Amino acid sequence: RWWVFPNFTGGGVTFDASGSPTGLGGSTLADITAALDDAAQAGIHIQFTFFSFDNFKTATMPPHNLAPIISSPTMLSALVNNVVIPFVNQVTADPNKDRVTSWDVINEPEWAIAATPTDGFDQAFTPQTTVTTVTYPVMKAFVQAVVDALHGASDKPVTVGGAAIKWAKAWAGVGDFYTFHMYDWVNMSFPYTKSLASYGVTDKPVVLGEFPIQGLTGV
Repeated sequence: RWWVFPNFTGGGVTFDASGSPTGLGGSTLADITAALDDAAQAGIHIQFTFFSFDNFKTATMPPHNLAPIISSPTMLSALVNNVVIPFVNQVTADPNKDRVTSWDVINEPEWAIAATPTDGFDQAFTPQTTVTTVTYPVMKAFVQAVVDALHGASDKPVTVGGAAIKWAKAWAGVGDFYTFHMYDWVNMSFPYTKSLASYGVTDKPVVLGEFPIQGLTGV
């Protein structure tokens, strides 16, 4: 699982004077080729994760915070057409393209979603205090736009790196499989030992996408 743009400080994305994304910059295209070459040599596969809730951090992300970008239909379209699709096209044209198994739209977007409105099924979101939040409808529209673009440009399955199964329904109907992350704070109230059916998750395959390398406490 390889994070691509958890922030925009590295020059990998270019912007115009209004803050709208205009394309891929720096060594991004060459880096894609290098990453796939390395994966082939190492005998591993990659899931590229395009964005993260870190893109919304208020203090560290200016002047290219993701919140205003995805809140504007024009800039969201620019992000999809000028950043996401060219990235995918570069992967698709690479001789090692099959080293990419799937796409992850964004890592743990729940941490940048305002507490209300909810998704209508799960508990209220609890956004981090260090981020510029957007509403759930804005975040879901952004995720759906990227999912649609990925489906149009690639045959690889798409997911969302969900922070916890406590928000199991947040991305229902979005993407091809669920990804949930599991840490001790999740396991205390939403244990991984319970069945997926007990969480109402029965319509798609599920991947455990993040977990502590030392294991869960007591497990």
